[in-house]
Amino acid sequence: MLKLSKIILNILLVALVLVITLLWFRENKLFFISQVKVEGNEVLTYEEVLNYAQLDLSKDIFEMDLGAVEERLITHNLIEDVNISRFLPSALKIKITEKDIIANVSDEKLIALDSSGEIIETDDYFALYDLPIITGVNLIPDSLGRLYAPPLIREMITILKAIRQINLQLYHDISEINFRRNYGVMLFLRKKTIPIILGYGNYQDKMYNLSLIYNMLSEREELLSLKSIDVRFRGQVVVRN
Repeated sequence: MLKLSKIILNILLVALVLVITLLWFRENKLFFISQVKVEGNEVLTYEEVLNYAQLDLSKDIFEMDLGAVEERLITHNLIEDVNISRFLPSALKIKITEKDIIANVSDEKLIALDSSGEIIETDDYFALYDLPIITGVNLIPDSLGRLYAPPLIREMITILKAIRQINLQLYHDISEINFRRNYGVMLFLRKKTIPIILGYGNYQDKMYNLSLIYNMLSEREELLSLKSIDVRFRGQVVVRN
């Protein structure tokens, strides 16, 4: 019985020391946030994330309502998910997942689309910079006047997703993806706006063949001498100089 009482006393003493230490830390403002780390941001800058988070640095790390901060961040048009963690004594880590913007569509202004074909409302120039532009087909208004991507645009997004997965460098080299009735789907490379004719259907095989010829021509530094690349025909790639 005496041994049990001694154990309980030791536990209480340790708890008391911890409480006193905690109170001393708080009294001396050692828990006030002095470092904020942001992870997962590629389009958004560190400063943009902090501005949107609206962190109240007059509060210490325990008083900070992280749930409220997460709710503010998740309302940003470019943020898909967010998680905030405390790191004692005075650091926060904000881990965000940005929406997967894959292309722009040319309307009255450039409108960003994510990889599922949903419109992303943003005026952030850097979010739209250097993305392929979808042309030759328009967004369509619904009964309430809200724009949405028709099946053809979603098919073009599927093509871009497949290219990005197969050959990331080729994806970044595409300036435009266009639809023309006499040619079907066409890509234009940034290098001299070289046209690549995909035609209609069977895109997976066509893009695999295109990736092979693109890599070969890039290694040989022969892309700039081309007039066009045509992959409409099964198992063939026609290169015109």
